[in-house]
Amino acid sequence: MGLLGQFVADLRERNVLRVGALYLGIGLMLIEAGDILLPLFDVSPPVFRWLVAIVLLGFPVTLALSWFFELTTAGVLTDEAARARHAKPLLTGRKVDYTVIGILAFALVVSLTLNLQTLTSESGTEAPSEPVTVLIADFDNTTSEPLFSVMLEHALQIGIEGASFITSFPREDALKVAQEINPALIALDTEHARLVALRQGIELVLSGDASPDGSGFRISVSALEPTSGDIVLEASATAASKLEVLEAISQLSTDVREALGDVTVEDESFTAEPFTAASIEAVSAYMSAQEHAAGRRFEDAIRDYEQATQIDPKLGRAFSGWALASFELGHTVQARELWDRALKLLGTMSARERYRTLGHYYALSNQNYEKAVETYRELVERFPADGAGYNNLAVASFLRLDFAGAHAAGDEALKVYPNSLLYRSNYALYAMYASEFDAAANQSADILKSNPKFAMAYLPVAIAAIGRGNYDTATKAYESMAAAGDSGESLSITGLADLALYRGDLTEARHLLEMGVERDEQSGNKRAAATKMLMLADIHARNHSAEEARELIRRAFESGRRETQ
Repeated sequence: MGLLGQFVADLRERNVLRVGALYLGIGLMLIEAGDILLPLFDVSPPVFRWLVAIVLLGFPVTLALSWFFELTTAGVLTDEAARARHAKPLLTGRKVDYTVIGILAFALVVSLTLNLQTLTSESGTEAPSEPVTVLIADFDNTTSEPLFSVMLEHALQIGIEGASFITSFPREDALKVAQEINPALIALDTEHARLVALRQGIELVLSGDASPDGSGFRISVSALEPTSGDIVLEASATAASKLEVLEAISQLSTDVREALGDVTVEDESFTAEPFTAASIEAVSAYMSAQEHAAGRRFEDAIRDYEQATQIDPKLGRAFSGWALASFELGHTVQARELWDRALKLLGTMSARERYRTLGHYYALSNQNYEKAVETYRELVERFPADGAGYNNLAVASFLRLDFAGAHAAGDEALKVYPNSLLYRSNYALYAMYASEFDAAANQSADILKSNPKFAMAYLPVAIAAIGRGNYDTATKAYESMAAAGDSGESLSITGLADLALYRGDLTEARHLLEMGVERDEQSGNKRAAATKMLMLADIHARNHSAEEARELIRRAFESGRRETQ
């Protein structure tokens, strides 16, 4: 008998093979049970990964122990001790072999059954591959409940976006487009929503109304084709009380999704994921905060987010929105604390919100752009119609200096919303950083035809002109940028100063930057002021004015520090 044969014989004699097979069977059943049961208790995915790791690491340890020790009638003993005490091994004989084989067979059958069900479910519940874009108009609220006027539209949006192929156009952006048509407009009614949909290439407009129904309420939704105004689907639901309105919206969301071709609604629970608020007042405050945040009224948004969390301390989405609003105002310390609280409440959010919250947390709070890219990529893989998800993926890729990746993700965002000025402007910037200057300039030129006050669109035009040595065109682009408001003027001054530095005119650059710092400080734009201070510090360093350079760096640091309190 060779060495290998002798080794195998020793394994059999010491029952190592039986123990190993028994361990594999039990371990496989533990893993399958964890995969099924842990999500039911909202246990985070890392716990399941730890379970798998423990089972895998325990396998070689178990084999090693079974080599040196034996389970006998007298307990766990070494071979020598077992022989000395005439103890009989317990894991031996045909019955044990049959038991081991039975456990392995059962574990394999369970595993194969579950995986086949998953594959069948995935293959049998494919949603439409093409995105369906919708715009939700303001509901016609004829009830005496003012809370409904803010809440219903957002609740419907969250509900229908449970379908991976449906994406809802931001309502605040839609109102801005509508106000270009009618400056006096203060609400997004159905007719103006149709006009916005035609401009933006949106496929459907959802129009709704809330009306009294005895002592309760009736909520109705219609989907209209923007061009003709034809109704392509209708749905309605009733609520016996104010507290049941969210359940009615849940049913309407399901009806709309099914009518649009979603076959996955049976696998989800709208009321279990999107809303777990303690009261409808908390939901209303949250929705109001979302409206303010979409309009970049972050102070007002924070007020309403805080109110929502006071009413319902477990409303995770409110902490997430509050964190993002605080970050936008430069309160990064507070934002980090709020994101930590939001992460503890991920189970109260919808799937899209979980991905978005984690993505914002990694990108903005931790500056872990690699993890942010990974999170946003998972988001768009699961929800391929999520234009905002592609846009966030592009931004995160850009922040990790993956300009080609940002360009590709920006292109996907445009496939969802081809007429979005924001996505088109971002795409032009990504093309610029990917050295595709002509494509960037052409895209920006198209944007400026639609909206000459879109400040960021002038940047690729200026950079492309500088690349061609056409400094006069670049100067005109930066000067045109200044007409787009305070932020446009600030960026314009930075660009003109940068152009002066590029051409070696340090005096002109210094003059522009000093003027720019003064204006930024007056307008409260501390970040822009700090950037210009650092550029000024570089000019002083080139002029061998070390003390002035150090003072400017100190001021820039102090300005940035105040911004993050």
